[in-house]
Amino acid sequence: MSAAIALSSWNHILCFAHSLQLAVNDAKNNVEGMKNVCSKGSAIVSYYHRSIQASSKLEHLQRQMNKPVHKLIQAIETRWNSEYLMLERLLEQREPLSAELSSSAKLDRFSTSEWKLVSGYVQFLKPMYAATTEMSSESYPTISMVIPILYVITAVLNRLVSQSQSGVMFGKELVKSIKARFPNPKASEKEILMLMPDAKPAPLPSSSTASTSVCSIWDSFDQLSETHFLASDDIAVKDEIQIFLKEKTD
Repeated sequence: MSAAIALSSWNHILCFAHSLQLAVNDAKNNVEGMKNVCSKGSAIVSYYHRSIQASSKLEHLQRQMNKPVHKLIQAIETRWNSEYLMLERLLEQREPLSAELSSSAKLDRFSTSEWKLVSGYVQFLKPMYAATTEMSSESYPTISMVIPILYVITAVLNRLVSQSQSGVMFGKELVKSIKARFPNPKASEKEILMLMPDAKPAPLPSSSTASTSVCSIWDSFDQLSETHFLASDDIAVKDEIQIFLKEKTD
């Protein structure tokens, strides 16, 4: 397919959401701590999926500690964002999990420092999850959102790198991987054209149906638009982002 497009007059644009996931995988593979945490987390989830007795005890502790009675989520290599969803759920259930695992000698549980890493990794993966969710919609065109979302992700990750106390190495690798996967998008004519008005951006979801993560990426966009995007020296980028901001609120 790629070879056929190369021989034609068409432009071949890679799947943005898939490329984001490849950037996450690149960063994970370059940070040993992230691989170890994901491996240990996956083992913990597998244990509770296999053992009815352990799962029942965990559910009892969830109710006792007033935690949401949620099942643990297993990370699957071919499923986008599954590592984020696994770590986020483990972090949500930290107290009942720690209590239940303290009485079990069958499993290697997270240390205090590893729980801090889990918290840090979740912070850095959250904007990637929000972007992938937004860009995977089948109910509206998304190509016009590529550049704005890419800049939001980069800016948010850079801010987290400067402010976070855990998972920072992974955050830095994530920023580096994104830059490698998306080198200087504003220099590309075809990517600038994505922002033209005929590629209508999606309307913001209503408050009753929007997920917190999807809304948060547009909140970040609004916060950054004045200070980050519109400070650009590239007049074409600046003008098209102004158009994007106006249409998004119409």
